[in-house]
Amino acid sequence: MSNAEYHDDPRLGSSTVKRALTHPGRMSAPSGIGKKIADEGTRLHTAILEPDQVGRRFAIAPDPEDHPNALRTLDDLKGALRAAGVKGYSAKKRDALADMVRESVPGAVLWADILSDHGRGAEGKTFVSSDEWSEMERARDAAMSHPVIKDAGIFSEGVAERSFFADVTYQDPGIFGRRWPLKCRPDWLQDRRVTDLKTWKGGASLDAFYRQANALHYDLSAALYLDVLREHGHKSDRFTWVVLDKSTLRTGGRVLIHVATLSPAFIEQGREKLSVALDRINAWEASPEVYDRQFMVEHMAEPPAWGWR
Repeated sequence: MSNAEYHDDPRLGSSTVKRALTHPGRMSAPSGIGKKIADEGTRLHTAILEPDQVGRRFAIAPDPEDHPNALRTLDDLKGALRAAGVKGYSAKKRDALADMVRESVPGAVLWADILSDHGRGAEGKTFVSSDEWSEMERARDAAMSHPVIKDAGIFSEGVAERSFFADVTYQDPGIFGRRWPLKCRPDWLQDRRVTDLKTWKGGASLDAFYRQANALHYDLSAALYLDVLREHGHKSDRFTWVVLDKSTLRTGGRVLIHVATLSPAFIEQGREKLSVALDRINAWEASPEVYDRQFMVEHMAEPPAWGWR
């Protein structure tokens, strides 16, 4: 199943459930992840999880610096015609100018032709820059040279990007007795471990990532994944984040990869969040009007429990 087909399935994935912690009415809201960040994540996930697919899915785009004499702009095209003594081009549009250059200027190289030729050779692939291609190679090399990743067989023993669906029941009050149609798509699955690859902006200690994981409810995702997989006979509660520090991809030198396995307390916190989120969904679906009354009041803001320090 492709990633697109998985996301089209109406069952509840962790991204949808997490939005219910803000408000169940936001479950269908867009992710808010920009295209640039999403594309970067796709490149790096492919490089590490499915390296054999890199050459099939991506191609390096032509670099203008490799073709310094190529005619790129309207002024370039007109200048070539003028130098060749061709008349009657002043009112022509770009395509007509390009045709005139091809017919009248021997040896002329058009940037449009370079792109067209390259595109035919890379049909169906996504263009990336040479720097982006290098980042994919560096990320893959760093991941596969990490001693824990090597010893545990992460990204070498197991399967990548498999989709799982299950109706899951819980004993928690409020959601007891209901079968929840859930789904998950682990980045990497082994008999005794579930691994999620995280591409992190980095540039800080791993504690900063843990704070981000808590704030963005990565622990809820882990709990949901483990619960769905348990319905398919997966017995382990070992959930691991492989954290790629993206800041080190761009600065040269060593690429930092962290391997962090969630403690039982972190997973239990995720299950508590999951229970709360499902309970909110249950209440919202039963009576949106009653549920909303909790939010349409003036709240008293107290300082956080941990204090200003």
